[in-house]
Amino acid sequence: TASERARLSAEIRAILERDMGQTQAAFMSALKAFTDGLDRESVQPELERLARETGSFEELAEIFETTSSELEAGHPRQVPLLRRAGELREQLGETDDAARVWRALLEYEPQDRQALDCLGKLYEKSQNARNLSEVYAKQAALASDPAARLELLIKAAGAFESAGDDAQAIDAWKAAFAIKRSMKALVALDQLYGK
Repeated sequence: TASERARLSAEIRAILERDMGQTQAAFMSALKAFTDGLDRESVQPELERLARETGSFEELAEIFETTSSELEAGHPRQVPLLRRAGELREQLGETDDAARVWRALLEYEPQDRQALDCLGKLYEKSQNARNLSEVYAKQAALASDPAARLELLIKAAGAFESAGDDAQAIDAWKAAFAIKRSMKALVALDQLYGK
């Protein structure tokens, strides 16, 4: 049965790690159990621990992404696996891969605040004005605090302008002006209309 296979797999991992001192082999065994779907809930923490001990975070991120993509659409583990893969890719400094994973997560959860925040930071680092402007606009739409919304709209307007999208920049400045009538917004709008 599945529970017997899961128990046997756990015993093998324990023997590999504890009795034989083969942490890497134990990690590979846990990885196999996870990909085979043997009690993923209880294998994941062990897998994370073994990845930490063996420095195998890249393999771990990869397996989380692959497993997530193999699950049926709407499966409750899909988003958490992508989230963890995104976090691992960021920790590894893999900017492009991290951005790809966070964008994939947004396909399932379009308003996920962590994904939007992480993409914003990644795009700021890479100076990607087009993507950054879209992230700021989404964050502004989600912000409930007017001051936070205003700040995000101003950032979005600047990023849209940097990306050469004056129409979107004008919309963002108008929305910012509606929240707080400021000289800064008027000057920006005047310059954009002047183009």
